[in-house]
This record gives sequence, C-alpha cells and structure tokens, in this order.
Amino acid sequence: MGINEDDIPFLPRYVRFRRERFGGFIFNARKDELLQLNRTSFHILTLIDGQKSIKKIIDILLKEYKGNSKEIVHDALMFVEELFKREFIEFLKKERVTTYGNTD
Repeated sequence: MGINEDDIPFLPRYVRFRRERFGGFIFNARKDELLQLNRTSFHILTLIDGQKSIKKIIDILLKEYKGNSKEIVHDALMFVEELFKREFIEFLKKERVTTYGNTD
C-alpha cells in the first residue's frame, strides 16, 4: 500500500493503547498482538486520531523534533506503514470530488 499525504489514519475499534514511562503499548485484540513502543513511536500513535492526515502528522513531527527532516519523515512513514501492515491502523481515503462534466 502506498501511503498518500491526504490519507487519514485511524485506530480500528479492536485496537487499544496505553501510555507507560518508556513509551507505551498498542494491542490488537483481533490478532491478539501486543507491540511495545518507545516514546517517539507512542507520540506518533497519539497523533493518529482519525482527523489528521499523514501530511498534518508529519508537519507536527517536523515542528516538534530537531534533526534531519528527511530522516524524520522517512522514519515516521515507515512506522505508520508497519502499523498498517500489522493491522494496528486503517486509513480513511480522501475521495476526489469532481464536478459534472469534468473528465479529469
């Protein structure tokens, strides 16, 4: 799956998470799978709220973390992709709206 910057990630009903001092846990009840997260990964998880697009989440991370911006973007996208592959998150796809008679 290619992640589009307009895609909006969300946690399905069968996924829960809990904050801990080291970061936290995310649990997929459907697959009975628990994943331990460090603080940065847990912070990214908390930004996944079914409202923010991938672009908005990346923009927030770039403002909050110092470092190589390409690395921050790459690492965040790889983490989100892994959450999707392991069925911890799903995506709302933004539909492209066209007007009557518009064929492009």
